[in-house]
Amino acid sequence: MPRNEFTLSKRKDSKIYYYYTYDETGKRVKFSTGKRTKAEAMQFCIELAKKNQLIPKKKTDFKTFSENWFILDKCLYIKGKKQRGQTFSQSWAKENRSILERYILPQFQNCKLSQIKALNIEKWLLELPDISNSTKNKILNTLKIMLSEAKRLGLLENNPAENVKPLHRNNKLRGILTTIEVKELFD
Repeated sequence: MPRNEFTLSKRKDSKIYYYYTYDETGKRVKFSTGKRTKAEAMQFCIELAKKNQLIPKKKTDFKTFSENWFILDKCLYIKGKKQRGQTFSQSWAKENRSILERYILPQFQNCKLSQIKALNIEKWLLELPDISNSTKNKILNTLKIMLSEAKRLGLLENNPAENVKPLHRNNKLRGILTTIEVKELFD
């Protein structure tokens, strides 16, 4: 006998209706409708069922998503790339992990992936403390890699970082010290 898509109930101590449904493993799960009348709750559930959204999509937070990123033996991104024939040095992974921990996580760790927008990234990038634009571009590239993979895996509909343009490289002019500068340096 097939199961109903959902059933409604209301706890005695609550004024809100809840609905029960079954997840992909067959486990019964409960969600709030946020509605106080049975008619509103029923309409709410019917609309969700039409959209095939009775089970809400889990919104992954950035901290959880980035947990094993750039750790050679644990990072699924690196494992997948290696099995597809690409190579990664330990120093590349270590540098990107450092960038993630030092610059990206402090800003985005409490955000859901879907909450990260191009405007947030743009403002954050421009407000990074006294570091060169080249370093800022490395940081942006690390974030782009991560969000691009989130999009590929279906965790994001689009990559907000792909709309953020890299900054102009501000290379400092380097030269040779003059004799006077050398004498001043060693005096």
